[in-house]
Amino acid sequence: MSEQEVVTGLYWNNYLSVTAITVIFYEYFLLLDKEAKYVWKRPWSIMSCLYLVVRYFGLFLVLLCGLWGGLLYMPESVSYILAVLMEWGFSVYFCFAEVILIWRLYALCNQSKLLLYILVGLFLPIVALSIGTDIYLYSRRNVFSVKEFVAQNTKYCTFSFNIGPMPAIYTSIPISML
Repeated sequence: MSEQEVVTGLYWNNYLSVTAITVIFYEYFLLLDKEAKYVWKRPWSIMSCLYLVVRYFGLFLVLLCGLWGGLLYMPESVSYILAVLMEWGFSVYFCFAEVILIWRLYALCNQSKLLLYILVGLFLPIVALSIGTDIYLYSRRNVFSVKEFVAQNTKYCTFSFNIGPMPAIYTSIPISML
């Protein structure tokens, strides 16, 4: 791939990041009055706390991905920390989102204790598998690398797995089945 193609790809990445961030902020501002009415002005519950965690932690992750993905140049030392933070953040985000889905199914099925026990029994091994995969893939510096490139007066960082993606693929199969 030539340097001109790399720079063109970075520009496209910037354009898509700006577009995605704009659409996401539009959606957040559009629903802000409903959120204030149905979440902030009501008595607090575990579900409202989970909703806010998923909503605003998801926004944080999207902004982090959009900014680190090309809008801002960050040196290699910072990029490694941000890449690990994003990957761990995605795992935490999906666990919270799955807890909300389990809770909704429990409520929709007339608060069936049997269904709740089955879903939580399936969910806990998935969480353990997700944590183990994250520790294996992202916590060791030699498995995950961030490289800095310079092309036509443009600096950017990219990350890659040194062990290949197969452990993540194999462990994501049971996670996606839940």
